[in-house]
Amino acid sequence: MKANPIKKLRKYGQSLWLDHIRRALITSGALQKLIDEGLMGVTSNPTIFEKAIAGSKDYDEQMQLLLSEGKGVPEILNALTVQDIQMAADLFRPVYEKTKEEDGFVSIELDPALAHRTEATLQAAKNLHPLLNRKNVMIKVPATAEGIPAIEALTAEGFSINVTLIFSVEQYEQVARAYIAGLKKWVQQGRSSESIRSVASVFVSRLDTVVDRLIDERLHAAKTASEREILRSLLGKAGIANAKRIYQKFKEIFHGPAFLDLQKQGAAPQRPLWASTGTKNPNYSDLLYVEALIGPHTVNTVPPATLTAFQDHGKVRATLEENLEEAEAVLETLEELGIDLRERTRRLQEEGVASFSDSFQKLTRCIAAKRERMLGEHEERFSASLGHDEEAVHARLRSLEKEKFAERLWTKEASLWKSDPKIQEKIKNRLGWLTITEAMLEQAADLTAFARSIKEAGFTRVVLLGMGGSSLCPEVCRKTYGVAPGYPDLRVLDSTDPATILSVERSVNLETTLFILASKSGTTIEVESLYRYFFKKLQALRDLPGEQFIAITDPGTPLEKLAQENGFRRIFLTPRDIGGRYSAHTYFGLVPLALIGVDVAAFLDRALEMVQASQSCVPAEENPGIRLGAILGVLGREGRDKVTLIASPAIGSFGYWLEQLLAESTGKEGRGLLPIEGEAVGRPEIYGEDRLFVSLRVASDKDDLTDRKLRTLQEHGHPVVRILLRDPLDLAGEFFRWEVATATAGAILGINPFDEPNVTESKENTQRLLEAFRKSGRFPSREPILEEEGIRLYSDSGIAPGGFLQEMVWKFLGPAKGSDYVALMAYLERSAVHEELLQRLRSLIRDRTRLAATLGYGPRFLHSTGQFHKGGPDAGFFIQITAEDQEALPIPGEDYGFSLLKQSQALGDYLSLTNRGRRVLEIRLGREVEADLRKVVNRMENRS
Repeated sequence: MKANPIKKLRKYGQSLWLDHIRRALITSGALQKLIDEGLMGVTSNPTIFEKAIAGSKDYDEQMQLLLSEGKGVPEILNALTVQDIQMAADLFRPVYEKTKEEDGFVSIELDPALAHRTEATLQAAKNLHPLLNRKNVMIKVPATAEGIPAIEALTAEGFSINVTLIFSVEQYEQVARAYIAGLKKWVQQGRSSESIRSVASVFVSRLDTVVDRLIDERLHAAKTASEREILRSLLGKAGIANAKRIYQKFKEIFHGPAFLDLQKQGAAPQRPLWASTGTKNPNYSDLLYVEALIGPHTVNTVPPATLTAFQDHGKVRATLEENLEEAEAVLETLEELGIDLRERTRRLQEEGVASFSDSFQKLTRCIAAKRERMLGEHEERFSASLGHDEEAVHARLRSLEKEKFAERLWTKEASLWKSDPKIQEKIKNRLGWLTITEAMLEQAADLTAFARSIKEAGFTRVVLLGMGGSSLCPEVCRKTYGVAPGYPDLRVLDSTDPATILSVERSVNLETTLFILASKSGTTIEVESLYRYFFKKLQALRDLPGEQFIAITDPGTPLEKLAQENGFRRIFLTPRDIGGRYSAHTYFGLVPLALIGVDVAAFLDRALEMVQASQSCVPAEENPGIRLGAILGVLGREGRDKVTLIASPAIGSFGYWLEQLLAESTGKEGRGLLPIEGEAVGRPEIYGEDRLFVSLRVASDKDDLTDRKLRTLQEHGHPVVRILLRDPLDLAGEFFRWEVATATAGAILGINPFDEPNVTESKENTQRLLEAFRKSGRFPSREPILEEEGIRLYSDSGIAPGGFLQEMVWKFLGPAKGSDYVALMAYLERSAVHEELLQRLRSLIRDRTRLAATLGYGPRFLHSTGQFHKGGPDAGFFIQITAEDQEALPIPGEDYGFSLLKQSQALGDYLSLTNRGRRVLEIRLGREVEADLRKVVNRMENRS
């Protein structure tokens, strides 16, 4: 049996606490389970409390009771908090007694607004303590100048105090002296000090966040390789070095003469508590601040994700006093570089107080808002009318609860999806999206500052060069949130179509445009080709073109090396354990978001509501992502596998991102869920029995017509799910809800939702075709089955030649049955005119055949629905629309241009589909693309 690392810590004199408390954690039995596994205490967190109230039903029952008694917001807040603390303290009481009152504590926060008011802090603590009525509760008091005398006074009255927001050795020493002074006063009254306990909470990772930001600035300005090497060696080192210095001060004080007399009288030392030990930089080890700070007479309080990681792969040995000279050297080098740690830690404390105060205010506003909703009439945030599938879904949810699906998801148990150990290992390394949101919140200030610097540098446009997961979330956010005044506009370029590239180029001033290269692998051919094109353009305009580029990629990729060698303005490295389509809350989504002036902190803060609502302690029936996933999975297995999204205009582009997430995640092993986005709602009779309708509506977007249509669909037996967003910012949470839902649906469908095994087929075909073209100067010859007024049709699907264009198309679609679908795959510029014509064609096919019809632009869809086309059910009829390009548009450094690359991608996909026996029809337009496309649509509509 694997050793329990939590209990092993006790052998080294360290206690592990959890920095997380909420009602469901207690009532579900999850907290008791952690206590049984060795957890020694818990610290409350107002941010978690607020998210749990806003995003879950944890507190609804008690709130309803309090409202019936006429309670106001302050009374509700007090009652909810006190009950949580009392319930947790009762669970920890055996630990408290077994450890002779050393551990088993629950910490509770005072209102941070009191942080600079000594007397008010004293009074608040005195008022709160009898309400809690538990011996094993610690009152949190910040280590501000005004908090220090409060710490001494409260200790002198026998209170156990958790002193928070300590960042420097100077702050720590003041706290320790105040504790000792308070103990002396208590003892002088003839009291026993044996029951008084205190911890000094030293915040670790936040110091690295600040110092790393300063080092990054110096790295950008560094002139020599040796200078850069020194700077890089300091990254991620300040927090641990500072903690080690503080620990030495702890030993000096509490193992020295200042504490000796008190110790003889039974007084306990004030243990250092390592706080803020969740890794904030996603590229650092997830256990960096746990494994490096293990030593006697200490506590480490960790967030749930860090606790889970520690239980899974934590290594325990005495590390706190290792390499002390090296730690001191780090701090001294930082000072020599002009990084004033004393000033930085002072500011961190001020910012910490402000942050805690902001969290407390949000908590108050959250309770007020929920109180208003409960007192008035309100729409359900989530509802589902599933007809005869209702009971099957509930049965599956009960089964998921019994199987502890949520708990196993959050502990990254890959057996939820596959039994093969090799596949399980790969799955486990693709689940970082579960915990990235909170870590990225720590990077919000840096992203905001970077965006401000870009604005101040005079950039007016940002062009993102990316494909699939690296570009879809930014496009959704740009269309949803717009651009803040003064910030550069964002354009996503995810095409190899020459007309599209030229359109983007002509719409910007290159000299004031910032380019983002976004690629997880750093080898995406489209991104690399677009980079070469625009880099050469900028080389002709300025001496240092790299200053107009930033990169977002994984560590160690060719793109990272390229960016370093060419002097990119900034490189953002993302965790390797997050796939592209699950990367909305990583730098891939957040850097573009920041650059257009969106409040990244507010975005992530809203996302965290959904993260908390989806935690392992929330029952499956109430867990928003799991509940939706059960609906998708159960109905998908029953044949309703066409997930039709109907979204408010304000968030209409959300379907772009969702299309990739669902199709690429589930379309494999002959199964899958096909998202249908951007389709106008039709009459009930034009839909087959393969549809599930999902409505996403912003509360302010009242649309009675669409609502009536949904009710009509429902009345005709179609299942309808309704999701209500308070405002567009709730979309931040929807990204996470759908990620959890997709993971859940994947488990129900029996597939691995984190790989994309068939995406590489078209890529490999493209490379082979390019190589063949280099050798022979042409592509494999094919004979059209029809040529009509410059428009040619190609197919290897056994269509007999003859007839007019529209007859051939309908003949191609003739064998389709009710559960099939049609995919329009347009390798054209995505212009307003083309979109209107293609949507007409799409609606026509749907209405006449009752088949679901999708529309995708190539090569973009190859990184999205392309996986579903090849790996999903053999139910597709694929109509590929290509055209002769007006310009070849050369790619610097290659002997081919974008036109040839696009043709290779289109033909490569055609061959990939036909080689798998899929039914494909290519409609090749001439050089007059718009006129020819209009001709095709008119013929299909039986117009001249």
